Amino acid sequence: MIRLTNFEAQLCKDLLEVAKNNNLTTVLRIAGGWVRDKILGLESHDIDITLDNMMGEEFAKLFCQNKDISSLGKVRINPEASKHLETACVRYNGIDLDFVNLRAENYTESSRIPTIKIGTPLDDAMRRDLTINSMFYNINTGEIEDLTGFGLIDLQNKIARTPLDPLNTFLDDPLRVLRTIRFAARFELTILAEVQNAIESKPVYYSLLNKISRERIAKEYYLIIKGKNHMVSLEKLYNSGLFPVIFKIPEGYPNFLQQGYRLVSKIQRSSLDENNLYIYTAGILAFYDKQLTIKKGKKDMHLYEYITTESLKMSNLDNQIVCGILNNLPKCIESFRNFNALEFSEIICELKQHWELCVIVSGYIAFDDPVVAEQQILSLCEVVKRHEIDTCYEDKPLLNGNELKNMLSITGKDIGKYSKECLKWQILNRNGTREELVDYLKKGSLFK
Repeated sequence: MIRLTNFEAQLCKDLLEVAKNNNLTTVLRIAGGWVRDKILGLESHDIDITLDNMMGEEFAKLFCQNKDISSLGKVRINPEASKHLETACVRYNGIDLDFVNLRAENYTESSRIPTIKIGTPLDDAMRRDLTINSMFYNINTGEIEDLTGFGLIDLQNKIARTPLDPLNTFLDDPLRVLRTIRFAARFELTILAEVQNAIESKPVYYSLLNKISRERIAKEYYLIIKGKNHMVSLEKLYNSGLFPVIFKIPEGYPNFLQQGYRLVSKIQRSSLDENNLYIYTAGILAFYDKQLTIKKGKKDMHLYEYITTESLKMSNLDNQIVCGILNNLPKCIESFRNFNALEFSEIICELKQHWELCVIVSGYIAFDDPVVAEQQILSLCEVVKRHEIDTCYEDKPLLNGNELKNMLSITGKDIGKYSKECLKWQILNRNGTREELVDYLKKGSLFK
């Protein structure tokens, strides 16, 4: 049922050769997502190799002895990154391989950090999040092993089912809730009623809030937004009551996430759009205006910036783009009614090449009908480009500060004022020359 590529066939041959040459009785298996994807006919480089009677690092060292391997490393136990057992990492012909022994996990109520012990193939399969991710490819026999009894049929029938009781599965590791929703959207799965009930349960909700780090929740959110059928995922998150987990609002502040979801539910963007993270995050937070602030240390910051930095743990660049969109929504919305090239150029100078994202979010706020919104968005973008200000953030001053100082005999703050006015002149005179600007200045038109 699984057709190996030439690379995969050679890898399996090399792995078996290592076991044979070292007189090992080890059964080698490829686990999880690779098996699922290969059954579906999808390309996959997510290769996790499990061992039934030895540690991953021990086998990986043997594997690297006579191979052209660029690197051998070890991922140490790191629960915050979902690494509960040391994993050996090998770079093999340009592809990363992970080696780890089969394991069984036991969780406590207060932590998602399990007690680990070496397990059987069945133990390892049953600890997985979904049956479709629980299958093995036995390298020794060349066969698929579906030890839960549901992996193949659930993949065929597009069912999201947990190997064990769903409530216990999610309470053991609440991050599995977000993974379940992401996989359900990606593979167009129907989530079983008992699984959905567990997702929506209060114990799972509070475990997700209290047991999982913001970084891990944020990572799943990014995978959802950047993945296939992102809007289906957002719909499932919202309908499951999980938006307040993703977009954690500080206590005492209003919850406008419902309005934000209604807004983004109208926005239709391809899953291939690399700007989805910015568009949908800004849309969800669009109703938190600048008047809502929160103190962080000695600094007052906009609430939406607090959410992007503290709840979503965005990088500086991502945060700058999302907050830049939110900063400029009122001005951009007004531009649909009354376009002013100078004012709009300020949006462009702040957001640079991402200014159109602000137009998209603003358009869906300003116009209820999605068809009308798209028409107006295109229209405003065309107006901007007709005014030739779409790249005004790249403009170089025709006159620098020293030239202004010498030409007009000005000092200090006046140099800054004249510099700003020169840039405004350049916005309104896109083909204007340095000589024309000098002539304009000499006529004394500024600051009268």
